[in-house]
Amino acid sequence: MTDWQTIAEVYGPSNWRSYEYERPMPIKCPCPYHDDKNASATLWPDDYRLRMYCHALCDFEAMLDGIRHLLPSFRHRPQTSIGSKTETMAKQSRRVLSRARRPEDSDTYPQAKQIYERITNANDEVKFHPYARGKNITRDFGAYRIKAEFYRRERDCLVIPAHSLTGEFYSVELIADKPVENGGKPKRKQHLGYKAGAYKVLGNPEDAPLIHFVEGWATAYGAAQLFPKRFAAVVSFGGLDDADVKEIESHYQRPVIAHPDSDGSNTDLHDLWVANQGGEYIRRLGLPAELLNLITEAPQ
Repeated sequence: MTDWQTIAEVYGPSNWRSYEYERPMPIKCPCPYHDDKNASATLWPDDYRLRMYCHALCDFEAMLDGIRHLLPSFRHRPQTSIGSKTETMAKQSRRVLSRARRPEDSDTYPQAKQIYERITNANDEVKFHPYARGKNITRDFGAYRIKAEFYRRERDCLVIPAHSLTGEFYSVELIADKPVENGGKPKRKQHLGYKAGAYKVLGNPEDAPLIHFVEGWATAYGAAQLFPKRFAAVVSFGGLDDADVKEIESHYQRPVIAHPDSDGSNTDLHDLWVANQGGEYIRRLGLPAELLNLITEAPQ
């Protein structure tokens, strides 16, 4: 376990620049706020800033006050608003921490890899899965169907593999045929492996005028129905944020439009498509007519 004085010496502002290209793995250490006899806090450098997160969910500002005297030039990023959603500092920190690790560092990566190696060519069985039928999904759409362990029980599952944008396998999303009780709550989905940095790419991004960035496989299917021409989507399993958008834009050299799960009225893109309200959703986006002609069946 590393003490804060050592951290100040190793991760002090004078050393941040040396980590621009080769950053060390995160350090586990006592939380500077609560009476911590364990290594409850994680700390790491990111873009010349020191980032930290307490796994006991201590307040970030309280943690900062505990080490401000050790790091006089310490800076941090405030929480940022994304669409109608706000990511707290704790959520941002969890995502950055996951990005700092290799996919195989996840405790559930071996299980994800085992399931990934079991899936075979997609077939018509996907569209008959209860979840797919409930979502009006009529083709495999990049998913697979197998029997798999789901929260310690064998279930009939859809499997959506996730990779980095460069094609490295990261994780899998499992969707069960029906909810399973876990921790007193019904669970329909389970993600094995890291979510941050893991995507499902659908369509042909190299040919698309723009890329749809969506939360969830079913939402991507709804986007494909509303924007069927030259369709390309990147599915995120851990929310949508500015860092993801920039990463996708940089990788594909295409503009990106984000479609969060909720449009502010607890109705996402997929639900609007099912309710035949897709035209109104498209109009609210305010896309130029020239672009709409390239991605929709008819001018909106």
